[in-house]
Amino acid sequence: MSQLPPSLAPLFHRYAWQTLDTSRHAAVIIPTILQWGDWEADLWLFETYEWDTIRDWLAHDLQTSRTLPDAAQTFWTTAFWGKPFLSPSESSQRWAANRRHVPPDSVPEWLRNFR
Repeated sequence: MSQLPPSLAPLFHRYAWQTLDTSRHAAVIIPTILQWGDWEADLWLFETYEWDTIRDWLAHDLQTSRTLPDAAQTFWTTAFWGKPFLSPSESSQRWAANRRHVPPDSVPEWLRNFR
């Protein structure tokens, strides 16, 4: 069992970081560091996991749940494949179907005129 170094503990405030095992909990560790890690955390991540393991996790995430926010996703897809996976317009279109339609007459007048 290989544990996380104490310097990474702030990134894992939602977890009992002392119990995270690098082999068993890669699905938690990789995205957390890709999203919130700084330079030292990224270095640790790439020293701990192989480049291919991180790339494969990212590719799988892009095809399934897309857990990384757009900014992190754009950064890491550019780092791995030389181009972002989603353009900003594709990203907004992806969420457009899930947006709630609010009829204009249901909001206060001051908000309707706010632009």
